[in-house]
Amino acid sequence: MFLAPLHFQYLDSNVINIGFDGWKNSTQLYACLKEVFGLKNPLIDYKLVISNRNIDFSWSKKDFINFIEKHKCSINNPIRISNIKKGIIF
Repeated sequence: MFLAPLHFQYLDSNVINIGFDGWKNSTQLYACLKEVFGLKNPLIDYKLVISNRNIDFSWSKKDFINFIEKHKCSINNPIRISNIKKGIIF
């Protein structure tokens, strides 16, 4: 299992490290991201991407971890969070 912190970046913010053990599913991960980045919209309004690959919120935590491990999540390659509105990324 992935033991290093997960690296996230929301829009142009600094990259933030979030531990892998503070959440069990995408709902809890979103609550964590909401607290850290002040996200205000529902989960469906956001897009998570690593190495230009979309992350699917329906995945299990294990599938999510395997995917980001495969794509080498790091401070230089964080999971990027974008707002999605009517098909346009802000």
